[in-house]
Amino acid sequence: MDLTKLTTTSTNLQTKATYEICAETDGAIPANAQIFVEFPEQFTLKRNSYECGVGETNVLNYPSGVSCSPTANMRRFTFTGQDNSFAAGTMREMCYTIADIENPADSGESDPFVFAIYDPSTQQVLYRSYGILSYPTTIDYKREGLKITVATIADFSVGLMSDFITVTLERKVPYKVELTPTAEGFTFQPEIIEFNISTDQSLPFRILPNSATPAGSYFIEWAKNEHVDVDKFS
Repeated sequence: MDLTKLTTTSTNLQTKATYEICAETDGAIPANAQIFVEFPEQFTLKRNSYECGVGETNVLNYPSGVSCSPTANMRRFTFTGQDNSFAAGTMREMCYTIADIENPADSGESDPFVFAIYDPSTQQVLYRSYGILSYPTTIDYKREGLKITVATIADFSVGLMSDFITVTLERKVPYKVELTPTAEGFTFQPEIIEFNISTDQSLPFRILPNSATPAGSYFIEWAKNEHVDVDKFS
């Protein structure tokens, strides 16, 4: 199995992007086959669900629409819902999209992206793309713009608010920059961290777990709004 397309709407570090990955095979495809799309180890899947879709080219039929589920520890998306089958001998292409994926934090070329076809009836991976044998399989990421740094967040007890955590702009800018943190089961104070020409270059915030939030490790997602025509921060 070979990848035929691998694209992203952004190669900027830690920017949310939409990915499209396509592959082709001339092997037999059983009904109810599942598709695996695996991201490289530079990625972290921070959500329980993502917006997924079928690309413009796809021989598989999804009568009730495609659905996908992420498996965080494997960085894998499993696409289900197709109901047709094909005999071997004809090359067929399949394309899928995944939105709001957070790009890696480090610059450089990624490890390979992987596309696979899985037969749930036999619990076997039928076909799988492999590294440089299937081009293109990697993406080169780079830093664009100024950096925003969030200080290390120390552990804190359930039911208690965290210590103050600082967010720092690489440099001050003469316009408003708004940062909005979110994490399921937590509230943030303030809800929006607002930088402007009169504020310090570093600002604090705190995290408060909701009463029903269990102990554990969690990810924070950030939304950024720059009140300027062209964003300067990555």
